Amino acid sequence: MAGRRGTIILVASIAALAALGVGAWRYGPVLAVDLAADALTRRGLGPVTVADRHFADGALVLDDVTLGAPADGSSAASGAHARRITLAFTLDALLDGRLADLRIDGLTLRLVDGQPGPFAPLLQPASAAEETTPAPLTLPVDGATIDDVDAAWLAADGTPLLRFQGSAGADRLSSDPDITLTGRLAWSTADGATDAA
Repeated sequence: MAGRRGTIILVASIAALAALGVGAWRYGPVLAVDLAADALTRRGLGPVTVADRHFADGALVLDDVTLGAPADGSSAASGAHARRITLAFTLDALLDGRLADLRIDGLTLRLVDGQPGPFAPLLQPASAAEETTPAPLTLPVDGATIDDVDAAWLAADGTPLLRFQGSAGADRLSSDPDITLTGRLAWSTADGATDAA
């Protein structure tokens, strides 16, 4: 009788662990993204919306991610939008508290002068930021790539003051990253003319 009871307990334990694993695999991306969005919102960098999230080839894939107002030009407010964010990870990287790779495709970023929107906590003077915001979120990343970037600092009337279009990359994102930018930078001069490099 004791052997049969031990077998039943073993089978039930294996079934419970399997069910827990399937649940974590199925609902893990939703929970992870929701926790990250909540953390950003608590730090004043929200609201954050994500249209779709799923696992693919050992990576968490987020589609249509918006921070603040839509940054697609339909709004005159500050905000950011990424067509797709891919967070690749390996078990050893996660155990070390880092991501193996970060890829952002189709990043549109708008910062309207005098209307920082979700970027206000990042633009505060150091002394004010220390008093009002929690510690920043940090997660070292082994490599990062941002393709199809369109970042602009706009005047209150929507006129571009500074605009970068291109791509960015880094071999390692940490406290002292080595970032490479490739693309076109344009700016407006005081007399209203534009220049580019």
